[in-house]
Amino acid sequence: MKKLLLLLSLMLSINSVSAQFYEGFENTNGPDPLPSTNWTLDSGNWAVFDNGVGQVYHWEINNSVSVPPTPPFVYAGANSAYINRENIGQGNVSEDYLATPAITVPGNGVLAFYNRSYTSGDQGTLYQIKIAPASAQQNDPNAYTLWIQFTEDELNTSFNIYEQKFVDLSAYAGTSIYIAFVRKYTQTSGSLDGDRWLIDEVTVQENSNCLINNSCSNIIVLSAFIDSNNNGIRNTGELPFNQGNFVYQVNDSGTNLNANSNYGDFYIYNPILTDSYDFSYEVNSNYSPYFSSNTTYTDFTGNNNISFLYFPIILTNPYIDTEVRFITEIPPRPGFNYRVRIYYQNTGTTVISNGTLTYVKDPNLTISSISQLGTVATPTGFTYDFTNLGAYHAGFIDVYYLIPTIPTVSIGQLVNHQVSIQVSGDILISNNSDLLTQVIVASWDPNDITESHGERIVFADFGANDYLNYTIRFENTGTAPAEFIRVINQLDNQLDESTFELIGSSHNVDALRNGTQLVFNFNQINLPPSSINIDDGHGYVQYRIKPKPGYAIGDIIPNTASIYFDFNPAIVTNTFNTEFVENLGTDTFEADSVRLYPNPAQEHVTITNTNGTITAVNIFEVSGKRIYSLAENLTAEMNINTSAFAKGLYLIEITTQDNHKFNKKLIIK
Repeated sequence: MKKLLLLLSLMLSINSVSAQFYEGFENTNGPDPLPSTNWTLDSGNWAVFDNGVGQVYHWEINNSVSVPPTPPFVYAGANSAYINRENIGQGNVSEDYLATPAITVPGNGVLAFYNRSYTSGDQGTLYQIKIAPASAQQNDPNAYTLWIQFTEDELNTSFNIYEQKFVDLSAYAGTSIYIAFVRKYTQTSGSLDGDRWLIDEVTVQENSNCLINNSCSNIIVLSAFIDSNNNGIRNTGELPFNQGNFVYQVNDSGTNLNANSNYGDFYIYNPILTDSYDFSYEVNSNYSPYFSSNTTYTDFTGNNNISFLYFPIILTNPYIDTEVRFITEIPPRPGFNYRVRIYYQNTGTTVISNGTLTYVKDPNLTISSISQLGTVATPTGFTYDFTNLGAYHAGFIDVYYLIPTIPTVSIGQLVNHQVSIQVSGDILISNNSDLLTQVIVASWDPNDITESHGERIVFADFGANDYLNYTIRFENTGTAPAEFIRVINQLDNQLDESTFELIGSSHNVDALRNGTQLVFNFNQINLPPSSINIDDGHGYVQYRIKPKPGYAIGDIIPNTASIYFDFNPAIVTNTFNTEFVENLGTDTFEADSVRLYPNPAQEHVTITNTNGTITAVNIFEVSGKRIYSLAENLTAEMNINTSAFAKGLYLIEITTQDNHKFNKKLIIK
């Protein structure tokens, strides 16, 4: 039985009513022996043939049953279709065909399949979809016409990770056709070159989103909620819980899928009725001391209806927690208005009677206005005192600027912001502050990926408890609303996929992590074109993740995403590179010669200057209030007692003997 079958194809993408045609390359040992071109599969008789060039290798199966490789050669189940490469001689062109049986294309039909290549970089191979009428001879290469073609760079975000492709067949609606997967290669030298092609989970189905037209015939709804009365039933008024992941397997495959959303539920659309699922729920490590989840479902199958599977989350230890972060938006541009958006939330289980949010602006910018009434201006920004913030309630504060023109500012200049939140008794300090570094630009791409620290992070300031905070933004620049949007983000191997947490999005989003691949589905988003309303035509998703231990000064972590609007080809974002450096230079933050440790601190903190002496130290709350001052010390090392400091974020100003001033962030835990 196929391990994942059509489930992921439907769940990750188009949520179609039913598969009109499906092939997973199971229950086969490969094509019939030559000279036959027939390959009998569950979906019918396929054909394997070529253009007469290259007679050693033909389409066959590839499996990973005994010793599964990493990354796998098979997307799901035991087999995939596979074409190897061979030396065909300089100047020759090979075309290897894998053709389906005759298929009648449904209305608004779409071809969907998972695929990957084998070798990094563009080896010159072309990957084609060709079509022939059913009246033609199935194994005649001359009967096929090119419908769509991918280069190696266009085929996948990451060459060795399976990715789903979509091909619009609406022009053939109602027509019976053969569809051929063709690996084409022109050899430019006498040496073996080119690349392979692996294909799995092929479907032809109607392009209709069952969520939009309310035609889903089989749905599994996973629902996590805080069971406030501990009765195992979701009663009216019980809040959704999204501080964790649904963990499940299909057909005891041994591969865990991790799923969550920003609204508490996760939908699996039109699962195959013969597939079985094992479900459980895992609370994020930061909150596992306060909640328990013991509900599991084993060997569950769909019932051709809507099945609600509830996961009661039991609060075992009430707590206080708040979160604050920036939402990355359009970067600053000379002469244009610029908005900084702050998001804050009570992520605890009780009402917060009072707390303070503190914003520190870039010193080179002047605030034009603030959306929130009641803020109090400070020399470095403002504070906002809030009261009676309910459990899981949230708010936004927009800070507006008019960016000066050149030469007052320059292209490439960094703009830095800080925000923190202070609440008595907060259990988690790591989400009580955030930094945002953006670059002043002349123009910008609305579909991009950024990380909040900026492109360079001081190694000494980034600890084991710190996260990288990524934002993927998208804009509908078309002429019609986008019904659904899919974002695929292949994680670099320096990132620890097990620490992934979805932290925010502009619209309802379902997130699925399959190993190191992240897929974000915005179903029913109906994002209007930005040409009609530029504010409504944008969206984003935010997540945080830790690097794996062992990163060092000079290491660079790249990140790129692919954005799919409906069935259009992927828009590939920029590659955002995060580099760990010794220092950012004295004109930006601090020199490496000045250090403080431990950080976070409890009882004391030590400050050292390896290039001279320290003449003064001032410690400020983020509001700008100075709480500690020491001058005329003239020492290269000093120890400060911090036992009386409240938990939270502080700024330390250190003055050296040559009158240079350096600013550092200190966390008291």
